[in-house]
Amino acid sequence: MEMTIKFRVSILLSLVAGVSVVTGLYVFSALSAAKDDAAITEALGRQRMLSQTIAKSVLNYASAKQNYKGLKTYITSLNRYITNMREQYTTSIVPAARKRGVTFSMTPETEQHPSMPFPATFTRLVNSRSNVKEDASIIILSDFPVNPESALQTPLDREANEFLKKNKSKIFVKPEEIDNAMDLTFYAADIAMVQECVDCHIAMEGRSYKVGDMLGIRRYRVPFAPTMASGQRLLNPSLMEYETAKTIFVETLSSMRSGGKYPTDLMRKNFRNISAIDDQQAQDLMSNVAAVFVIVEETVGKIISGIAAQDQVLKLSKQANKLSTASQALVMRYGEIADDNQSHIRWTISISVIVILATMEAVYLFMSRVVIGRISVLSALMETLADGDRTTKIKYAEDSDEIGDMARAVRVFKDNMVRIERLRGARDHIFFVSISACSIHCLLNIHCHFYL
Repeated sequence: MEMTIKFRVSILLSLVAGVSVVTGLYVFSALSAAKDDAAITEALGRQRMLSQTIAKSVLNYASAKQNYKGLKTYITSLNRYITNMREQYTTSIVPAARKRGVTFSMTPETEQHPSMPFPATFTRLVNSRSNVKEDASIIILSDFPVNPESALQTPLDREANEFLKKNKSKIFVKPEEIDNAMDLTFYAADIAMVQECVDCHIAMEGRSYKVGDMLGIRRYRVPFAPTMASGQRLLNPSLMEYETAKTIFVETLSSMRSGGKYPTDLMRKNFRNISAIDDQQAQDLMSNVAAVFVIVEETVGKIISGIAAQDQVLKLSKQANKLSTASQALVMRYGEIADDNQSHIRWTISISVIVILATMEAVYLFMSRVVIGRISVLSALMETLADGDRTTKIKYAEDSDEIGDMARAVRVFKDNMVRIERLRGARDHIFFVSISACSIHCLLNIHCHFYL
């Protein structure tokens, strides 16, 4: 039993729909596989930037710490030098000068006769006439100054003086705002190191001193930063940038390796969920990145704890470059994966279009040959019958589909036409016989009447 046209058309339309669904799902699958490509490529590119940020933030932290530490060490060394210098000056130069009758003055440059500076004055002159450090100043101040200009000048001077009375061996330091910039002001105790110094101050001040007593304070003022804000950052360096970059780096790398959430912004307010990268070469590269990152972390820990900081800084710079290179290799590999995904999408779409077009072409051929072509044949047969040709054979009358029904209807039409023509011929024959009989009867009647 043949299938009806309706059934076959339904099958073809279902086939078209099925092909469309299947190709659509295939394209969707390809697009789904590539939907995270842009986000992953961006995240992996950010990893390379974060590797540099990690190193830069730690190096800035170490530099700030080292800068302050170096400056404090410099001031400590300078203070020690001044102590030794004054001791030598007091024990060697001053006695020899006094033996020769040389006088001492707070302002030797203004005296009419040759004179030498007092030890404290000598320190001031060394500061003013030598470039110990650009824009730096050194001055000795006291509660009971011999020179009125050397009295404690600021609240900070008095705070430092009180601190050093109790902690003579320590350095007191605080920042000061000078002309909108930050200066670091260091204070050290000015201690009587030798008896000559004690004798001089007793003679000048009339106060009782002994070796080891604090005679005053030495103030070292050094420019530190162009603004107070930048100075505070240098004095109190933070590892927050490092901690943030490290957290984002680790979370992103973990999500790429095993799947999961990673932060999409540097503030870690937004997260994105992704699947693990399904590529062995990329997984190997990520393992290498993780291994290098562990080494970087170890070096950072040593820098923060101050273990051979200078050597570790050089190591960190090299390791950061290695981490950046490893991250770049991962970016390039995923770029290849993304390109392959895009190529797969293009091929998928092309094949889907071809399959759909081929299916539609099959539907067109079926409709044109099985339906339209057969209907055209029946239409031509109808025209032939209309022209009076009753000998034409009706095609498709044996088919069981809708076209067969139409053919059988045409055949019935043809048979009816033939039957009608036959009936019409019989009627004409009867009519002719009737007319002939009537004519003969009339002729006979006429003939008989004539003879009578």
